Amino acid sequence: YYDITGKPLPFYRVKLMNWDPKYKQLVDEPNHIYFPPGFWEMARNADYILLTEGEKKAACAMKHGFACVAVGGVDSWSNRQVSLPKDTKLAKTKDGRVVAKIMAGQEMSTQSSTLATGMKELIAFLVQTDKPLVIVYDSDGKGRVDSQVQAAAARLGYSLRFHGMKAKNIRQLVLQPPRGYFDEKLGLDDLLVHTKVDPETLREVIEKLC
Repeated sequence: YYDITGKPLPFYRVKLMNWDPKYKQLVDEPNHIYFPPGFWEMARNADYILLTEGEKKAACAMKHGFACVAVGGVDSWSNRQVSLPKDTKLAKTKDGRVVAKIMAGQEMSTQSSTLATGMKELIAFLVQTDKPLVIVYDSDGKGRVDSQVQAAAARLGYSLRFHGMKAKNIRQLVLQPPRGYFDEKLGLDDLLVHTKVDPETLREVIEKLC
């Protein structure tokens, strides 16, 4: 991983093939925004920035001339933290959920959400340069976004607005599969590599959106 200017960070995330969990990262580290190598140079001259889910998709978009960053998961632009009293007793339910038993007289748990590492710098860059951010999450083979994924995109949009971005600069692109594309999922990398949609056509669509 790198910071927004391309400086290497002491953080990494790996994908494990045929394993559960599918991804692993350093323990007790907050979520990070993935800035592909060369992002800073490309972003300063770009008319807009793309944000997608998955490092590979962002790297692919960069190789095709799009300034793009990535989150590890659709909600990973933030960190969720729960604070509990020191004597809290934890237990697991049959369905795998963790239950916290708060002792009498103690305060209930509090929850807060903070921006992932790099998100503050990205928002500051977008606000200062007045550039749009286009959210590009996966769609299905019919050009629809899963309801939970769409809810995550909406939460991101609200947070961007709360942190100072203009509403007109918060956009979402729902990827539409070309005729004859029958896969169950369509990601940004799929569109650029495995379909007949060329980067210039995609660029025209995004420019109209912005």
